[in-house]
Amino acid sequence: MWCKVEYTLTPVGHSLLPIIAQMAQWGTQYLLRDAVLPTDDA
Repeated sequence: MWCKVEYTLTPVGHSLLPIIAQMAQWGTQYLLRDAVLPTDDA
């Protein structure tokens, strides 16, 4: 049986959101930069 659980951020947790967003942007930038795309040579 499943039960519903809800979470909320405290004000301190909310203060981390800009930092987390910047880290996500940084990760996406380097993920795309270093990506190795598959070729049809297989």
